[in-house]
Amino acid sequence: MSALFNLLMRFNDTALRIGRSISWVLIAVMTAIVLYQVFFRYALNNAPSWSEAASRALMVWMTFLLAPTAYRWGAYVSIDFLTHALPRIIRILLSLVINVVALVLIVELLLLSFNFVDRGWNKTAAGLPTSILGIPFKVAYIRLAMPVGFILMITVGVELIIKDALRLFGSRSGDVTTETRPDYMLLD
Repeated sequence: MSALFNLLMRFNDTALRIGRSISWVLIAVMTAIVLYQVFFRYALNNAPSWSEAASRALMVWMTFLLAPTAYRWGAYVSIDFLTHALPRIIRILLSLVINVVALVLIVELLLLSFNFVDRGWNKTAAGLPTSILGIPFKVAYIRLAMPVGFILMITVGVELIIKDALRLFGSRSGDVTTETRPDYMLLD
């Protein structure tokens, strides 16, 4: 169990680090496209038709590549002053229940996203070229961000559930990761 858990943590460390790195590149490209669009719209009065759709597509990918890291770090907006007032064991149980419910929801969203991507193979992205370098550009390429993000969120959810279970049953080893949450986000 410990070897599999360590393998899962290393996989998440690597996959999420790659996702964050790709997201930085996407943010830079998206910013350049938006600046390009603003210049052409206001300086030349001739905005390119593809720029808004391209920046929106990059934002979708960036969001789904960063969501697993936010989930792992507990960086979503939450009101936690009540949970910090609870005894440690109750906090851990609450975290375990929340992570199990979240995992069930994420699995359901993953299953729905497959159908959503599948329907995108028959559509071209509005505002984007119909082909790029001779390859037809379909909406499905944008929508593929969803299953990628959900699969990574599932691996993170499993990791968090195992950590909660280790904490619950007295092992402090569930608190140690190679890439920990920032101190201000820790439950304990």
